[in-house]
Amino acid sequence: ISPDGNILYFVSNRPGGYGGYDIYKSKVDTEGNWSKPENLGPVINSPFDENTPFIHPDGKTLYFSSDGWPGFGNKDVFYSRMDEKGKWGKPENIGYPINSFNEETGLTVTTDGKNALFSTETATGYGSQDIYIFPLPEKARPQPVTYVKGVVKDKETGTFVEANVSVKDTRTGLEVFDDYTSAETGNFLTVMPIGSNYSFNVKAPGYLFYSASYQLTTLTGTKPFEIEILLTRLKVGGDVTLKNIFFENNKYDLLPASLSELGTLLSFMIENNNLSIEIQGHTDNKGDDKLNEKLSLNRAKAVYNYLIENKIDPSRLTFAGYGKTRPIADNGNEEGQQLN
Repeated sequence: ISPDGNILYFVSNRPGGYGGYDIYKSKVDTEGNWSKPENLGPVINSPFDENTPFIHPDGKTLYFSSDGWPGFGNKDVFYSRMDEKGKWGKPENIGYPINSFNEETGLTVTTDGKNALFSTETATGYGSQDIYIFPLPEKARPQPVTYVKGVVKDKETGTFVEANVSVKDTRTGLEVFDDYTSAETGNFLTVMPIGSNYSFNVKAPGYLFYSASYQLTTLTGTKPFEIEILLTRLKVGGDVTLKNIFFENNKYDLLPASLSELGTLLSFMIENNNLSIEIQGHTDNKGDDKLNEKLSLNRAKAVYNYLIENKIDPSRLTFAGYGKTRPIADNGNEEGQQLN
């Protein structure tokens, strides 16, 4: 199962495959229905048998056993990585001494990517096939990951909210996670591979959506983020800070990394078609005040134009620029200035 729970990887010998047993995937939709299985293709599947697929929580590294790819014996363990376009790479043999002339299957890898467990038969084992653990070689390790563990509540009542949690890689535009919190507990858990930046949105009917940004390109640790999200019900005067709208310094052209958040805003406006909003632009306190005010106005207008271009009625929208006058963070440090 993929880290978001939406893709099932499994083995089948159904007609139309490339060999005996092939690896397939199926996706679950919002109604809980699984799609028609899709063969992973000849890049992964050989003319012989592939077994025991395991997708790491990074969502990009697939481990499996095969007796069709060049190996040491009966079935060897291989791994393949997905590229930024969603294509699998050529399988790599994990090597000796893990693979032998016997059968190696069922490999799973710990979340931190440092250790793996698998099943094989050895002369020193206790039965036909025993379970072993070993340090995973560096070359075969998945991308480091961290995760966000949280709970979603109603800000006023404190009751748990069933909400949609969506995480997208702002560099590639690929969805990393898209699922719902538990209606009973409001809990969710999402994995984010380290090395990229992510938009993080939470939405529920009747509420303003929540926006956060996780900049993980330079993160060195894997300590998880634990958060409590308090959603505000829709009402006059409510506000949302869009934390994934990006511009180059002193410019007002929307960068491609903004598309995920803009899409969330667009969906919000479509789903709440009686809602009118003011789009506000802001800057930090560096530079000329009048130029900052003009820059903030043009940035707000850029978002306004995006919504208009995507069929939102202009009568529902206004925009304004406030320059440095309404900071949301401390302008005394670089992090605060970036937020403003």
